[in-house]
Amino acid sequence: MSRKSTLRHAVELAKAGDAAGAEALFRQVLAKKPGDRQALDGLRRLQPARPRPDAGLQRRIAMLEQRLARGDVGTVLVEAQKLALEHPESPQAVSFLGTVQLQTRRFGAARETFARLATRLPDAPGPLVNKASACLQLGRFDEALEAAQAALKLSPKSAKAHVIAGYGALNTGQNDAARKAFQSAARLAPQATPAHTGLGTVLARTGDHAGALHAFETAAALAPQDPAILSNKANALAALGRMQEAAEIFKALLSQHPTAPVLWLNYASALQKDAQPEAARALSERALAALPDDASIKALHDRLHDSGTTPA
Repeated sequence: MSRKSTLRHAVELAKAGDAAGAEALFRQVLAKKPGDRQALDGLRRLQPARPRPDAGLQRRIAMLEQRLARGDVGTVLVEAQKLALEHPESPQAVSFLGTVQLQTRRFGAARETFARLATRLPDAPGPLVNKASACLQLGRFDEALEAAQAALKLSPKSAKAHVIAGYGALNTGQNDAARKAFQSAARLAPQATPAHTGLGTVLARTGDHAGALHAFETAAALAPQDPAILSNKANALAALGRMQEAAEIFKALLSQHPTAPVLWLNYASALQKDAQPEAARALSERALAALPDDASIKALHDRLHDSGTTPA
C-alpha cells in the first residue's frame, strides 16, 4: 500500500471510530518516513487533550532537581523511578526519569525511557534528541543518527540534534554528512563547544588541518581549560608543521594532567611525525614512569624501543 493510500485508510478508520487501527497505520507511515507531517497530524488528532501539568508533581521534580545538583544521585534516581510509576501518563515524570538516567550514565535505561516517550509523543523532538544522545553514549551510532535525523525533521533548528547527527555520521564513516551537521550546529549555536570540536575532528580526519585548527581554536576560546580540546589543537598544530607551538601545549597539559594517557600518546605521535624518534622514545620513558600500569603506555614504550625503531 502506498503512503497516500495508507494515510487515506487511516483517516477513514479514524472517522469510523477505530482509533487503534488508525494509529497503527499512521505509525506505519512514520516508521518508513519519520517526521511525516500528515501522519503526525493524524496522530495528534487521535490523542485526547493533554492534561494540564500537575502542580504537585512539578514541585516534587523541582525539589529533586535541587538534590541532583547537590550530588544526591542515588536518592534522586529512586525518587524519579517512583514518580514515573506513580504518574505513568505524565510526559514530565517520564522525561525527568530519562534525564536522571542520562545524568547518572544509565544510558541503556535512558534509551528505553526516551524511546517509549518518543512513541507516545510523536510530534515532540525532545525525546528523540535524548534517545539519540543515549544511543551515542552506547556506541549505537546508526541508531543515534536515525533518531537525531527524525528529531531534525520536527525541529530543523535544534543545534543539539545537529551535533548528535554529526557524531553519528562521523562514527559511521560519513565524513561529509558529519561536516555539514557540525557546520549547521555551529551556525545555529555559535557558543556550543561540541559543534566546534566535532567540526575540528572531522576536518582533521579528512586532511583539512588548517580548518581543524580554526575549529579547535574556536572551541578553546569557549572552553579554555578543556584538556581534550587543547590536545586536539596541539595535534592540528603539529599536523601543520608548527611543532614548537604544539609541544608547548602538550608540556603545559602534561604538567597539569600527568596521568592522562591520551596526552602522552598524542605528544609521542606528534614527535614521531615530526621525525624526532629520540624525543619520542624519551617521552615514552617519562610516560611509563608516570603510568607504569597503563596498557596503552606500555605498548607505546615497547613499540618505540623495539630494536631502536619507530613505528611507520
